Amino acid sequence: MGSRIVQVPMDEALIDALDVLAASLEKSRASIVRTACEAYLERMRNAAEEARYVEGYRQIPENDAVGEAQVGALGQVLDKGRW
Repeated sequence: MGSRIVQVPMDEALIDALDVLAASLEKSRASIVRTACEAYLERMRNAAEEARYVEGYRQIPENDAVGEAQVGALGQVLDKGRW
């Protein structure tokens, strides 16, 4: 996958902080920014997935009978000696 150069305006304090961090980690400023962007995108994907999960339970909530059936099934499947 190829890469492209992207220009992003930043204030001097942010650039200085990035440069200090990059120097302390012996990495480039670009590497730090790239890693931060990847982490941010991953957090956003996780948040969206969690929101879908929560919404699913709002639409079709579990009831006590389902939970009890699941516990019973797990009790039969799991090795009691390991727990």
